[in-house]
Amino acid sequence: MVVANDVCQDRTDTFQLQPQLKNVKENIKLKEDTKVVLDCNYNSGSNLKFLEVEKIDGYIPTISQAQEIGNKEKNVDEENYEYDWEKDEIILKGARLKYHATWKQQGKKRQRVYKSEDGKIIKKVIEFFRERLRMKNKMETSEGKKIYSLRKTIVEPVIGDIKHNFGFDEFLIRGLDGAKLELNLVSIAHNLKKIWIARGKLSINNKNIIFNLIIKNN
Repeated sequence: MVVANDVCQDRTDTFQLQPQLKNVKENIKLKEDTKVVLDCNYNSGSNLKFLEVEKIDGYIPTISQAQEIGNKEKNVDEENYEYDWEKDEIILKGARLKYHATWKQQGKKRQRVYKSEDGKIIKKVIEFFRERLRMKNKMETSEGKKIYSLRKTIVEPVIGDIKHNFGFDEFLIRGLDGAKLELNLVSIAHNLKKIWIARGKLSINNKNIIFNLIIKNN
């Protein structure tokens, strides 16, 4: 079922995680620790921080993890270093790097700087690197991989139904508002189709109950 949709002009998916989850919350009131599965394009420090603050149980792989899950050749070399969660220290090249400062260059994201005691080894990491590490570790677990695999059977079929069965592969109405209207209509059509199919599997009494609930809620 489509529980929220929107049409935007952002160049990447990254900027859409927060507004779309807010749309979902407005529509169906997400419960605490609701599991949300998204592809690697949504994996950013600010997005992962948002999920933790909102108490949403997200499952988002890194690009490298997504390539591994999809049995594709890895073309991204992710940095490997150890992190001491209790002491807030990075372990690199056998040395322990302590937190030194947080700074931001013009046009770049805020970074945390870690230094060895002698100052010879310096490591810069993004501000929300700990949120990234937690997500990366979660996606390495068998449970994380199992939950992420559900995306193939829950999310992708909806897109396939709308594009191929409904033949909706381009917008016909001009303008952003027109495109949003079109997507709303096709989403309603998809949802009604799902309800009709599910209704066919119910007894007559339950069918009436389902449709009465739909009418009352709308």
